[in-house]
Amino acid sequence: MSTWQRVQEAFGPGGYDDCMRKSLQCVVLYEANRCCAPVLQSLRPFQRKIAYYDMFIALVDSLQIVHHHQKEQLKWRTLISKDNMSDQNCWKRRTNIQRELDTINEGVRKYLAEGKTNEEALEAYLQKQFENVAGPAGKTRPPQWEHHHTYAFFCYKVYYVNGEVDPNFPEPIPPKPVHVQMERPTKQAISSTSAATAVDVPGLVPGFHPSPPPQQPTVGTNDTMLAQIVREEGDAEERRRMLQEVKDHLDLLKEFEGVIPPEDLTKRKRDLFLALPSAPPPATKKTKI
Repeated sequence: MSTWQRVQEAFGPGGYDDCMRKSLQCVVLYEANRCCAPVLQSLRPFQRKIAYYDMFIALVDSLQIVHHHQKEQLKWRTLISKDNMSDQNCWKRRTNIQRELDTINEGVRKYLAEGKTNEEALEAYLQKQFENVAGPAGKTRPPQWEHHHTYAFFCYKVYYVNGEVDPNFPEPIPPKPVHVQMERPTKQAISSTSAATAVDVPGLVPGFHPSPPPQQPTVGTNDTMLAQIVREEGDAEERRRMLQEVKDHLDLLKEFEGVIPPEDLTKRKRDLFLALPSAPPPATKKTKI
């Protein structure tokens, strides 16, 4: 049974309903992480976000269990705005989903410890969450309540069994190779970036290190003053890029607090600070020459 056959089964006899949009979105985001996991650690922080986002979009477009207009809705950040999620939105959701799954798993395990079966534990946990919101104890839970209030529960129901990730769960089948952006994108949308600046990595790439951004081209002019200005602006831009890179690494380390020993985190942060370049000068208006 494939991943999406399991998802179809989890929908129940009524199949997919529009109220399940966020729940299914969680599943696709989780599956995108499974597809990219072998490669992510080999990439730079900004590349991870883009690769993950690209895989999420590819998975949504490849879905056969929903209609076309429902696929487009899965890409929305919110139902109200109807704006598509960005790579930043997706990466943040990735972290939040895993945190929510860990919380759910902790609660379900308490019921498993009481001798309940997996299905009984899931039902007891969900009923308790409903009572915490709507009360009182024993109140009947409306159908599809979890799809309106605890979106990660459906994802947990698909991937977890007996308090752990299902060891017999099918391997992910990526709809395309992992997309690796070679250069940090500008403010323009990721979808408009040139294909020439990216490569596709079909699987694990040990020690993969993308080539650094190209250096500022030299300016062929006899005006030495203009050449100096261009050179200084290029150096400042490079320092800004390096500072942003260090910031991205520090943000990534925050996600591992409580997982990596504190002394290791401290050492990695110290190494990052030692790698910091001098601060670039403030941006100024260009001087006419």
